[in-house]
Amino acid sequence: MESSPLIALVEIALQVLRLLPSFSYSRGQTKLLQLANENFICRIGGQVLEAACFAKTGEAKLSLKQCCAHINDPDPAKYAINPVDPHNYSACYEMLTLAIEGPVLFVLLICLDRFWLRRLDQRLSEPDSEQQLMMKDQPGAQGLGANVGGTKAAKRYDTDVLQEDKLVTGLLYERMPPPQGGLSFTVRPAECFGLLGVNGAGKTTTFRILTGEILPHDGDAFVNGFSVVRERSQFHRYLGYCPQREGLLDMLTGLETLLLYTRLRGIQLTEQYLHTLLSIFNLEDIADQLVAQYSAGNRRKLSMCVSMIGMPNVLLLDEPYAGVGTTSRKRIVHYLSALQRVAKISVVLTSHSLSDVEFLCNRIAILGDGRLQCLGSFSHLKDKFGKGYTITVKTYPDRKQDIVYHQEVAREVVKIFDEAELVHSFEGLLEFRMSRIQMQWSQMFARMARIKKKFKLQDFFITDTSLEQIFLSVVRKEASEAAAKAAAPPVSSNPLATTLGIL
Repeated sequence: MESSPLIALVEIALQVLRLLPSFSYSRGQTKLLQLANENFICRIGGQVLEAACFAKTGEAKLSLKQCCAHINDPDPAKYAINPVDPHNYSACYEMLTLAIEGPVLFVLLICLDRFWLRRLDQRLSEPDSEQQLMMKDQPGAQGLGANVGGTKAAKRYDTDVLQEDKLVTGLLYERMPPPQGGLSFTVRPAECFGLLGVNGAGKTTTFRILTGEILPHDGDAFVNGFSVVRERSQFHRYLGYCPQREGLLDMLTGLETLLLYTRLRGIQLTEQYLHTLLSIFNLEDIADQLVAQYSAGNRRKLSMCVSMIGMPNVLLLDEPYAGVGTTSRKRIVHYLSALQRVAKISVVLTSHSLSDVEFLCNRIAILGDGRLQCLGSFSHLKDKFGKGYTITVKTYPDRKQDIVYHQEVAREVVKIFDEAELVHSFEGLLEFRMSRIQMQWSQMFARMARIKKKFKLQDFFITDTSLEQIFLSVVRKEASEAAAKAAAPPVSSNPLATTLGIL
């Protein structure tokens, strides 16, 4: 039975699995415990050994197998296996494997974390030229780190820009789809910069590039003049990061978590300072509780505390308000504003809601499909995109799915208002945008009242174009362009044809 092919196959599998550190460690521990027990029986000998030999004839694998084979010897204990002897039944080979693999894997980890090996991986996976998307300069958007005119132009960074601005990025590409399409922006000292976009727009991927988790295929990012590509260690010294999915250990308390990260960053901070940091986010009462017992909002606030350890020059906050209540959100906004004023800390945060950033950020950029759709201050975006009015038409529930009826309503609105354009239609709600209309409010309401009476509409609304509508329109435009590119429809310059195409 011992020479059967199955036994040989098991032995081969054990030799292969021994290369896995976790397997070698657990198997070595099991052998040590079993050897300690069986060697004790061998040393006692006599009737105890005889009983063990008869009871474990088919199960004895280690020392008992040797001792039972020499049970008639006056001293069977001398046949017991030493745990460190080079024997198949000892733990020697498992310990030797771990001793060799430890330094080898540690060196491999250092190599994987080094610039040259990461660059080699990128050179072996060159992206297609179609994936290298360019971002055009946004008119009126001041303070861009580098003018994007191509790969070579992006690499010529102005030294004055690097010295004056806290964070500079230029022409960032990710090598895996969807590509990061040439993001280029700067963040000034004590400025809050907001990256807006729907889920999947590329916000988290952009942060992964800025933190060095993945390298851009081309371009670079700088903090205080240090490159994320060439000087990543120095780059990280001035950076704080709160990821969307917090990297917290459930078996540590909140205070222990902060102590762990302070030591990992090589920063000497007193517990009083850490308690103060916890009190800012109203976590001092649960500082000694395990993180596993924290709610989602408290875990988010603890991640914010971790990112602020050492007061970094630049804070990257990925969805900082996710799962946080209104009161805690106000405390976070107040504290971040104080950090900007007093410590001159720059903040870059992402969100999918305009309301999350409008009270804190000086400038915003709307991100879509890895590209900046627009960039500038709120006043700049309002002046550029927020002119005109928005007409929202609401039909009765029984006409929600009547496409022909919706087309007739859209034709009438476009006919009455020459500058009107349908920008959104969903579940009986039709939204029209008028950017250059010269008409009094009374005239607009009178015309819409006639349309309501003619088509028996449930209601209509006429409002100024808000920033939230600007954000939604940019996102919808990006989504419709992607869908249109996939379907490759014929291009039409007729506004009415464009309106009916949305329906």
